[in-house]
Amino acid sequence: MKKTLIILTILLSQLGFGQAKSPKLMVMPADIYCTKKGFTYEFDNQGHKETVSDYENLFKHDENVRQVISKIEEMIMARGYRKIEKLEMALKKIKQTSAELSVMRSKNSDAPIKESPIDIIKNQAKADIIIDVDFDIKTSGVKKYIHFNLQAYDAYSNQPVGNVSGDGPPGFSTTPGKLIEEAVLSHMDNFLDQLQAYFDDLFEKGRYCAFQVRMFSDADIDLEEEYNVNGEDTELKDFIEDWFTEHSVKGRSDLVDDSENFAKFEARIPLFDKKGRAINARKFLKGLKKALKKAPFNLNTKLYNRGLGEAWLIIK
Repeated sequence: MKKTLIILTILLSQLGFGQAKSPKLMVMPADIYCTKKGFTYEFDNQGHKETVSDYENLFKHDENVRQVISKIEEMIMARGYRKIEKLEMALKKIKQTSAELSVMRSKNSDAPIKESPIDIIKNQAKADIIIDVDFDIKTSGVKKYIHFNLQAYDAYSNQPVGNVSGDGPPGFSTTPGKLIEEAVLSHMDNFLDQLQAYFDDLFEKGRYCAFQVRMFSDADIDLEEEYNVNGEDTELKDFIEDWFTEHSVKGRSDLVDDSENFAKFEARIPLFDKKGRAINARKFLKGLKKALKKAPFNLNTKLYNRGLGEAWLIIK
């Protein structure tokens, strides 16, 4: 009996570990689909207009897209992927909490920082991989078929992860859900294998994220200010660079651009913290914020999201 319990415990722990290693997915209508159907609006991104997808109204008025996305989610879950974040639920959560595009400012600064609508959705959903869906329902004589394109990308870095496209077999199916199932069925396993391989690689090498350290205009120092760190005079910028190297996965970080007033970094960060919670760019940068708050720096800073995969730390 005792031996059986030990074996069961090992199996359950392995199952839990396997589930922890599977990516959290979200299936979304592709921007090109929203544009074709006329569901877009203009977003003011710090003075210049951007056309963005209007997902909320799309779901209200396009029953085809709801059926197609639901069927793809169903097919993914049938293959053991239980971590599915539904776009419609994310939109409802945003609306319920009255989430808005925020303009954040220092008390004596006019520098606005905004999140785009898609970044707000990503921050709410916290999916690892986004699957964009584009499709057209076509006719061949009295039969119907669907042309589809599934494009997966990293929700943090926007890096392409996998792609599959094609035409389904002509048939007498009348529902979009059935048409997409018949079209995608032979491709789904290979497609999900691409996503899993990418996610497994993130476990080994870390997740790519971008960071900036900047100064508010009312700051009375710059990044070339020297501090006594462990008995040595060290520039603030050098300390920050060393911090990124120390805390990134296997030291994978780079200072890609800098001046006395800003520094841009690219780094590979862990997927999870010691408690198993997912880490995004902002959570990772909290460590630097805490380090700079202590002596000898004693600096007040603000953290800003620029999406899941980018965060700014601004020194007051």
